[in-house]
Amino acid sequence: MTDDRGVATLASELSASTAADRAAAAEALRARADSEPAAVAGVADDLDAGLTDVDDGVRADTTAAVAEAADADPTAVAALSTHLGDRLSDDEPAVCHHAAYALARVAAVDAVAVEPALPALADVSTADDEPLAGLAVHALAAAADTDPTVLAGLDDATLTGLRSGLVAAADTDDATVRRRAVHALARLAEADVVAPPTPETVVPSVADDTAATRRDATFLLARAADGDPAAVAPHVDTLVDSLAPPDHGAVVVHAVAAVETVARETPAPVAARAEPVAALLTHDRPDVRANAAAALGRVATETDTVADAVETLAERLADDAAAVRVNAAFALAALAAADPDAAKPAMEPLLGRLEDETEREQVRAHAGTALDRLRSALSPAPEPVSAEAADDGVPRGAAAVTDGNRGVGGGGDSAPDATEPPDG
Repeated sequence: MTDDRGVATLASELSASTAADRAAAAEALRARADSEPAAVAGVADDLDAGLTDVDDGVRADTTAAVAEAADADPTAVAALSTHLGDRLSDDEPAVCHHAAYALARVAAVDAVAVEPALPALADVSTADDEPLAGLAVHALAAAADTDPTVLAGLDDATLTGLRSGLVAAADTDDATVRRRAVHALARLAEADVVAPPTPETVVPSVADDTAATRRDATFLLARAADGDPAAVAPHVDTLVDSLAPPDHGAVVVHAVAAVETVARETPAPVAARAEPVAALLTHDRPDVRANAAAALGRVATETDTVADAVETLAERLADDAAAVRVNAAFALAALAAADPDAAKPAMEPLLGRLEDETEREQVRAHAGTALDRLRSALSPAPEPVSAEAADDGVPRGAAAVTDGNRGVGGGGDSAPDATEPPDG
């Protein structure tokens, strides 16, 4: 039989003196929320009595009605967040589930409103009740996405528990829960609220079916590399594999940044996969081109790929982005030290950067270093002075003999440095 009472009347009946009246009102509100969720949302402030009722059925029906109302108007339900947080530890599982769902809906629009419930959400994010844990992760991820700084206000113990719950969820077989956990961890790491998880936790998500999760996972690996490059080094293959199409957006940005950071301290695995990195020198994003050039500079002594890319690196000296020009010049300076003959084709564009007084100082400095190395390595060695020439007082070759000093051919003291004036 349909209960024709208005929702305001039903809400008031949640405080009725008899258990039967309260149960009937809660059941009717749940049915009404299914068909008229906005109407129930309009009386959300009056539903707290049903949320704390001693009867399991009343609490279950009321939290179900609140969950439906939260779908229609989460802001209307926000004032109940403290009560909903309390219900996360309810003895009745259905109450916990509905409360967590409602909090997730509120968190998606107002992270501040759910702040009182965050410790409870962190606690149940590792619950044995997998549906509840998943819903808690959903709520935490929603809050992190809406305003991660709200979570920064939690005490250390709560943050530790929250991070542990998200890390555990990031390793679950439930793809939806895993994706939400990885996203929450990425948002919180981005805001410096929690440290990124170990690389092993997120590496499987680098190959996720959704681009958003691949983006979050590669971001977390880039952050992890900032703190501990050696920990990410074993996963360079995974990162480099993610550089291929179709991921030519944020995934590549984060992946190549991680690769470049690893190359600073552990160049070998990056050198082994340098070709896909070199291919990014012509990427349409300047931050990708810049990190690719920097990574190549760091492995110039480890692989021939940098030599093979010399012409492209030389072209990048004229890139519109200053960071790309700086890192291209850096890579060419590294190549000039490792293989001067291979770097020789870049001499003219390097000279152009050096002589351009409007160019960034960093570009000119790297260009100057590269040219100095090339000139030193490619200039013919000075001829030694023979003993006979020294005895005759007739200097031969580039080094002059003065004050009786002999050149290297004579077995005596070395000639003065050619850059210094002769004695006397």
